[in-house]
Amino acid sequence: MAVYFVKGATGETIGPVSYDQLARGAATGKVPRGTSVRREDSTVWQPVEVILGLDTAPPRAAARAPSPQPVVSREQASSTDGHGTERGYNDLKSAAESLKTQAAVAKFLGFALVVGSVLGGMSVGAPFGYALVLVGVMAWAALHVAGVFIGATGDAMAALREIALNTRRR
Repeated sequence: MAVYFVKGATGETIGPVSYDQLARGAATGKVPRGTSVRREDSTVWQPVEVILGLDTAPPRAAARAPSPQPVVSREQASSTDGHGTERGYNDLKSAAESLKTQAAVAKFLGFALVVGSVLGGMSVGAPFGYALVLVGVMAWAALHVAGVFIGATGDAMAALREIALNTRRR
């Protein structure tokens, strides 16, 4: 039968104690969770819950459902039409403008890559230079296509905003 030693609250070693004594002490609270315990044949101290094979997770508090949050803040609800739609239209407009700016940046970066790869390719020479130019052109094409799609998304958002505003005014 295994014999255990328990490290007391002030650091003193208590024992030897049997497994049954250790389990009873843990069940009654005399040996609280996290108390260090070691087997007689070991120098490694472990938490009592590991020695006893208890759940090592701390006790959980009762789960509470989060309180529902309003869909629209008070500030939004009190804006122009009482439902926050004017603010929503303005948010849509700024998002569309941001997308158009991102599209222009993507196209510019693509162009800069082509110029850089052509200049680099000319200075390196064949065949590595040709490969560098090809990579630059492919990167430009990818960034240009991305810019077109991003710009189209921004245009679509701006058009949706205008449609929504015109529908609301009728």
